[in-house]
Amino acid sequence: MIDKSAKINPNLCKIVHFHFFLLLLQQENKPTDIATMTTELFDVHEEKGTYAWDLHDAATGEIIWKGGQSGQDNGRGCAADIVASTRGYEFWSAYGGFDSSARIQNPFNAITKAEVGAKKPPMNFRIYWDGDAQDEMLDGNTISKYKPNASATTLMAGSTTITGQSCNSTKATPCLSADIFGDWREELILRNTTDDGLLIYTTLTTTNYRVPTLMHDHVYRMGICWQNVAYNQPPHLGYYLPDFIESFQGTDPTGIVEVKSQKEEGRGDIYNLAGQRVNKNAKGILIQNGKKFVIK
Repeated sequence: MIDKSAKINPNLCKIVHFHFFLLLLQQENKPTDIATMTTELFDVHEEKGTYAWDLHDAATGEIIWKGGQSGQDNGRGCAADIVASTRGYEFWSAYGGFDSSARIQNPFNAITKAEVGAKKPPMNFRIYWDGDAQDEMLDGNTISKYKPNASATTLMAGSTTITGQSCNSTKATPCLSADIFGDWREELILRNTTDDGLLIYTTLTTTNYRVPTLMHDHVYRMGICWQNVAYNQPPHLGYYLPDFIESFQGTDPTGIVEVKSQKEEGRGDIYNLAGQRVNKNAKGILIQNGKKFVIK
C-alpha cells in the first residue's frame, strides 16, 4: 500500500486481509488547529489471525491498539461517535474487546481505550438523524439511538415508520445514506418491496445547530462515492462534528444568523466553512467570534 507521498509504506503492507475499515479523525483534547488531529483507521479482520481487529495510524500504518478473539473471521464492526459523555469515536465488532479468548461486543472509546457501554450496538451502518452532534445507528430499515446502559430508542421519519428494504442480506446496507437535502442530517434511501422504486426518508426532528451541508466536506463526498461503487460502508466526515459545531457557531446554540462584509480586525481565531482555522490572509466566507463575514 502507498502513503500520502505515493511511496510504498511497509507498515501498511503488513496489515492483514480485512473485511472493511472505517475512518476516525480525532484528538484527545480539543485542537487549536485541525492539522494536528490524528487520522486513524479501524480495521475489522477477515483473516483468522491472533487478533480480530486493529486501530492504526492512517498515515504510517503503525498499530495503536489491537485485540479481539483470536482465530475468528470478524464479520461485522463499526466506528462512530455514539456516546456523548466521552470525547471521540467509539468502535466495536462481532469479536471485539481486548481479550483474545472472549467475545466482547460492547463499544470502546478510541481515545481512552475504555469500555463505555454495557449494551451491544448494531454493527452495520451509522447515520446523522436526530438533532445532536452524535451518530445514530442504522441497521437495515431501523434507525436507533444508542444508550450505554439501556435499550436503544427506535427513531422514525416524523410519524412515518420506515418500511423500505435494505440490501445485501444480513449486511443490511441501504441503497444510499447521504446528506442529499442539505440540512446536515442524512437521508436514507431504500428500495421498495417490488424492487421497482426507491423510497427516500428524511428526519423531521429539529436541531439547534446550523452546519453547512456535509457534501461540502471532500472526505465525506468521497465516502458517498464509494458507497455506490464498492463494498459499501457508511461515510465519515473529514472533521470531528462536535468541534466543528462549536467553531462554526461559537457559544450561540441557535447558529449564525448574521452575514455581512467587513474589514478584517485580527481578533480571535478565524475559520473557513469547513471548520478549518485559517490565517489572516484567507479569502472568502470566513467565521470569527461566531459571526460570518466576507474577505475579498
